[in-house]
Amino acid sequence: MEELEMTTEAFQKWIRVNLKHQVFMEVEEKFKLLQSLLDRREKLSAHLLQLCRSVARCEALVKKQYSFLGWEYTEPDSGDAQNATGGEVSSIKEKPHAGVLPQGWEHTGGKVTPDRQPVVLLTRLPPCELSSLSLPASQIPGRGHESSKTSDEDEPQETDDSDVSVSSFITLHKRRKREQKDEKLDTSPSTGSEGTGAVGSVQNKAGIKHKERKMMEVTTRPASSKVKFRSEACRRAAGQICVGTSVVARSRDAGWQQGKVLKTVTNEDGSVKYKIGFANKSRSLVSGHHVAFERRPRLSQLKVGTRVVMERRDATPQYSTGILAELPSWKNRMRFLVFLDDHTPHYVALPLLHLVCDQLANPLEEIANEQHRRFMMEYIREWPFLPHIAYMVGETINAELSGAQQECVVEVVDCSLIQVLFLKDQQKDWIYCGSTRLEDMMKLRSIC
Repeated sequence: MEELEMTTEAFQKWIRVNLKHQVFMEVEEKFKLLQSLLDRREKLSAHLLQLCRSVARCEALVKKQYSFLGWEYTEPDSGDAQNATGGEVSSIKEKPHAGVLPQGWEHTGGKVTPDRQPVVLLTRLPPCELSSLSLPASQIPGRGHESSKTSDEDEPQETDDSDVSVSSFITLHKRRKREQKDEKLDTSPSTGSEGTGAVGSVQNKAGIKHKERKMMEVTTRPASSKVKFRSEACRRAAGQICVGTSVVARSRDAGWQQGKVLKTVTNEDGSVKYKIGFANKSRSLVSGHHVAFERRPRLSQLKVGTRVVMERRDATPQYSTGILAELPSWKNRMRFLVFLDDHTPHYVALPLLHLVCDQLANPLEEIANEQHRRFMMEYIREWPFLPHIAYMVGETINAELSGAQQECVVEVVDCSLIQVLFLKDQQKDWIYCGSTRLEDMMKLRSIC
């Protein structure tokens, strides 16, 4: 070990330099660690803020779509949602149509059940209702001499509500015993001419009872008559087409228009046609697959491949026929995708759809465009596993226009649709991402 000769001041300076260097290294390492943690926390906070804004935009969009579909969007209380789901709060809840449940009812396991046990209560009818339901005492054989007696005994007595059922049961039991006793006295045999007269009177009374029973059976109405529709208004309320129903029908010259059913005609083969009167005073006799309901359809009536009439609300309503291709979901922002008969796709809401009354076994028979008919046939056959290509805004592609492939630029991407601008004539058009108009889709189908 070498020995160095240093003065006291030099030694103190050497110690300060080394100590400062070691402390600086440790502090620098801690600073770098804290700086990395701070940067990570800032990134997480920014990401969380972005997620919150996305959720708020999604919630606003869902509320808008719920209003289009006629649904009700509500936010449950946090305490109720935690108790119902075990700590997980649901953000969307659809209320039942009845609104607030009546007092004494509660939700148990998704079902509405009463929180009290059902109790059967018997009420005593007043004498006026009893007399209207039963025959007069003068028409009952063998009861004429007891009319005064029974009227005195059947007078209503003031009783409590708890004794009504018991007292009525006892009164009915006594009355049955008294009737049985009277029948025994009337049918007991007697001697001489009096016995013969008694037997004859009993036979006459039995005959009267038999006649009354026959009359009662003949005059009774069957209960099934209440189920039949008694008016055209009842049939319209049940969703059936009848005289006076407002519809959207195909006119001979002006296409699809609003009208009203004037008459229903049944052919010999059982098919039904409807005579429609339009606003321009014209009339047409059309089949059921050329008539659509004017009212809004139910979601349960719509499925992929259903024939519908789409309404365009411009200055004057315009109607076009098409095939339903997509049902509302989060992927298409709760809208319906409809392919018109000219291969034009549209995203629409439920109020703009009209269901065709009589759906054909093959709904594609009404499509005149052969190329579009083949495309829809492949679409329905491959659904829901449909091939399509994802494009980005600003991408240059080739698409078919007027029978030839032309260069175009993608301007808007809306779920399964893209809006392109053709560079040659500056024309804009909406195209389905899996349409055969796209050159990339044609190449993909040729490979498969």
